[in-house]
Amino acid sequence: AAVEPTVSAPFSRLAFLEGEEGVVRGLVAEGIPFMEAYRAEVYQTKSFNVGLLLISLLIFLLCWLRFILAKSEFHSLPTVDRRAHRISLALAGVMIATLLFGVLAIALSLSGLAQEIPAVLKAWLWAPVIGAATTMYHFYWSINVWRRSYLGGIWSRIRFTAVTFAGLAMSWFYWYWHLYPFQYMDGV
Repeated sequence: AAVEPTVSAPFSRLAFLEGEEGVVRGLVAEGIPFMEAYRAEVYQTKSFNVGLLLISLLIFLLCWLRFILAKSEFHSLPTVDRRAHRISLALAGVMIATLLFGVLAIALSLSGLAQEIPAVLKAWLWAPVIGAATTMYHFYWSINVWRRSYLGGIWSRIRFTAVTFAGLAMSWFYWYWHLYPFQYMDGV
């Protein structure tokens, strides 16, 4: 007698999830409660997040490059304009340092990450908080720059606002990827 081969699957049924309009938006595998597949939103994709990170980093680097190249002009600016530029440099510096510290913390933590969260990684989780606080201060100054017509010209104000948006984008990035310590308060 012929023996019929049996195929064992980890689940016996697939269920398709429908959206409000009756359009299939994903699927669930029976037997695996955490298995749900769906098309990711734009803000959840790798290309969006890497692009956001790179554009923000480019804006921060250009902020510092402009300062380095025009350092002689910086000292002749009015006091309020110098302060606004210093705030932009502070935000750019904090965000760049946060990224570099994060890369270093992850590199140093890879070997011991399976047993516990290393202290250097716990310390790094506070760096985005400093970046977010600096971003909020920069946002406050951005409103004042436009309201009181600081920085001399519209292009200077647009550059200042671009640094604000880059800071807000990085703050959102850290929040979305759960890189703030208060998202892990019991473990940090």
